[in-house]
Formats: sequence, C-alpha cells, structure tokens
Amino acid sequence: MEKYQIMEELGGGSFGVVWKAFNKQTHETVAIKKLLTKYDDSTKTMIRREIKSLASNRHQNIVALKEIINRNNTIFLVFEFMDYKILIW
Repeated sequence: MEKYQIMEELGGGSFGVVWKAFNKQTHETVAIKKLLTKYDDSTKTMIRREIKSLASNRHQNIVALKEIINRNNTIFLVFEFMDYKILIW
C-alpha cells in the first residue's frame, strides 16, 4: 500500500470503503476498495468468487482489477479509476 497515496474517499457500503488514490510508481489514478474484515463463512465464499471473477475478466466495458493486496488479513482491491462524469449520458 506504500506505493499509493490516498486522495479522497469516494464512498462506502456494506462490504467496504472506496478511495481515489494515486500510484506513485506509475503516476496513474486508481480506485482502491478496502474490504471489511469481519464476515461470516457464506460472505467470505461470495467475496472469493467475486474476486476470482474480477481477476479473470478483461473487457472494455468492465472496470479492470489491477491488483489484490492482502495486508494484516485486510484485502485491498485496486481498480482502474473511472470518473463518474464520463458515465453520465
């Protein structure tokens, strides 16, 4: 996580919180989702399936998962950053 500089919080929900961040090595803006650490077994299974699916999907209409970081049993998912303004028609 040391290669990222957190810029601002974008939002949160039942599974975690998302930040806008800057990659100091590549100079790109990314979105980092920190998953909450307390789950029951069924939720853990669902999260594992979702991460596996995100890691294997490569399509122009799907936000790319760039990296998975596991620090002290906390999972961080690093995604390409999509500015919401370009998503509004």
